[in-house]
Amino acid sequence: MDIVLFPTERRRASGDWRQVQPRFEVAGILHHRSATEAFIAGADSAAASGLPYGLAADREPDNPHGATAIAIYGEWERSRVAGLLRSKKREKIGYVPSDYSRRLELDVPVAVELESARMFKKTAGGYFVAVTAFLLIPSMRSGFWNGREPPEWR
Repeated sequence: MDIVLFPTERRRASGDWRQVQPRFEVAGILHHRSATEAFIAGADSAAASGLPYGLAADREPDNPHGATAIAIYGEWERSRVAGLLRSKKREKIGYVPSDYSRRLELDVPVAVELESARMFKKTAGGYFVAVTAFLLIPSMRSGFWNGREPPEWR
């Protein structure tokens, strides 16, 4: 099963966010491989059924690799019994790369937006999986920065 998702209607985080450039590949997918495969297959099924799917971010200040770690979760809804019973699934699929997360002070809220998700069957068995996303930080209009300057991204 080969799956390539490029959402035409991205599920945005609620609030007033600014996209940080450039996009990034979710780090640590190999450590969360089965969860990532479940997310991509579930998101593909959700997309086909018109149900929501996307990514969420949670800071992990107690992460042993650094207090600035930001975990990424794949989320999707699924329907059972002809669309009557819906349930939400959430799986940790990896992290925002540390060179991004280290640029943000710990009090800066973050969100992520799915750019693409890919899963291809390898000829030698197993799957190639990749997820790319955009990091979102509060926009200047949000009132969060309150006179502070947001970080520069290049």
